[in-house]
Amino acid sequence: MLNAQDQGTFLAIRELTRSMRESKKPLVLWIGAGASKWLDFPLWKELARDLRREFFKYVSGFDNDGALKLIAANSFPRFFQQCRDLDRPRYFQFLSNAFLPRPDTPLYRRFTDSLAATGPLHLLTTNIDEALEQRFPIVGLFQRSDFSGCIQQLQTGKPFIAKLHGSRSAIESTVFTHEDYERLKADSTYINTLRLILELGTVVFLGYSISDQYVIDLLSDNARNMRLFGTGPHFVVSSDFKGSITLRQIGYSLKRFADHRSALSVLALIQQVEARKAELSARISIHPEESIKTATPLGTKTAYFISDVMPPGTWNSSVTAHCESKDGRKTEMTMGLGFTNDELPFQVSTAHHDVVVGLICFDFLYFSLAAVGRVHTLLGSEVFWQAVKADIIRFVHLQSPLCGQMHFSLTMQRGFGALSRGAPCLT
Repeated sequence: MLNAQDQGTFLAIRELTRSMRESKKPLVLWIGAGASKWLDFPLWKELARDLRREFFKYVSGFDNDGALKLIAANSFPRFFQQCRDLDRPRYFQFLSNAFLPRPDTPLYRRFTDSLAATGPLHLLTTNIDEALEQRFPIVGLFQRSDFSGCIQQLQTGKPFIAKLHGSRSAIESTVFTHEDYERLKADSTYINTLRLILELGTVVFLGYSISDQYVIDLLSDNARNMRLFGTGPHFVVSSDFKGSITLRQIGYSLKRFADHRSALSVLALIQQVEARKAELSARISIHPEESIKTATPLGTKTAYFISDVMPPGTWNSSVTAHCESKDGRKTEMTMGLGFTNDELPFQVSTAHHDVVVGLICFDFLYFSLAAVGRVHTLLGSEVFWQAVKADIIRFVHLQSPLCGQMHFSLTMQRGFGALSRGAPCLT
């Protein structure tokens, strides 16, 4: 889940959603090796370690001590250069085998399904595996040799996938060694195309560590050129990246899922914003005169109802009373569900994440009146009362568990239209 306790993450998500709603800049997703890891392809350090073992076992004259030092220092291009210079055929054969197609996984399928739902795909990727283009065969594919063609695709809203560091099927075109990177930085067409994409679009880095120096330089140049009104904005989805002037960090926690699947929450947010934009555009196209009458087309408002709020901490799920009469008879009465810790479906509270999603993606956030105390605890007194006074969060009275949903719908109809309990609604 996203790191809702980090103010920088909260502000970055708010800025991303506002940029998507109000800015005409297209959204560009920069996909790194972290996404391919969901298919069990190796990350840079894993690949380097495997290559070192291969060369240590089979290649005469291999400097193993030097290789270990380079890998420990994360100087991967220098290490790959050393291997390629020593045995070029073995080097390329190793890379080709390392990125052979892998069977699909549920997590990678979830990732690509999320991509498919985000509108016109504008994808930049430094991954040399061919999983993305295989899953989106009708999307325009651009290699580094024709990379400049992406600009027209971006300006006309047509989907594309750009392989920035080459593909396995053309293994000698891939970028791993120091010479490869030097050649890349000297390619003015490539650099200028990337610079233009940064100026024209809003870039979200996903599964990418921002470690390539030429990318860092481009971001810095872009920030200097746009210093009056600011750049981008551009965003990096990461569990450990520290935000900078050029990039806003959207952080997430690894406590519940160590495989970084929480990063996919950002794609879910993007889907929600784009779905709302599509709905509003459809309504405006049917009744264009309504957009003149009100600042918000058709007076549309959205609300999100969170039926259960459990802030971090220990909360009772029941109260049990034991009674004993004078004649020794014992009676036990339990009120509530009475869950034990083993019976609970999860042990980590998602309350902050749920509230952040509601605040960012909807106009109003609704809770049951019975949860007032828990919401106050979750938000803190100052934020709670600011949100109440600003009419951002609201409370509804659910008369009983059996009729609560019906009563809630009737309450909403009086002011904002019907809303099903536990679900968002466009009203």
